[in-house]
Amino acid sequence: MPENIQRPLETERFVLQALCQGTPEGPVREAGKNLLKDYRWREPLHQLVFEVLMSLPTDSPIFIRDQLAPRLTRRGFPDVEFEDFFKPHSLSREQAERLMRELAAGG
Repeated sequence: MPENIQRPLETERFVLQALCQGTPEGPVREAGKNLLKDYRWREPLHQLVFEVLMSLPTDSPIFIRDQLAPRLTRRGFPDVEFEDFFKPHSLSREQAERLMRELAAGG
């Protein structure tokens, strides 16, 4: 895949991992909500996952893990491989927020 397409998709995935799991310094949901509210996700599934995450009443990774699949199913996506969003990541809060700003600025 060309670099200009692959990089934003990879960045989107890293950001969603941080939103699902938090960072060592804590959750980044508020930053995501503020920085990415108008972002047009390049991957439609990423857009849907983001919308589901923002609709949840908590940023608890356990709650998110329990609720993501059923909520995606209710929105018409029963066969989503959501485990990628829970693979361990090494992003700090600062790094996650930097990637969010990068996405919001257009890549």
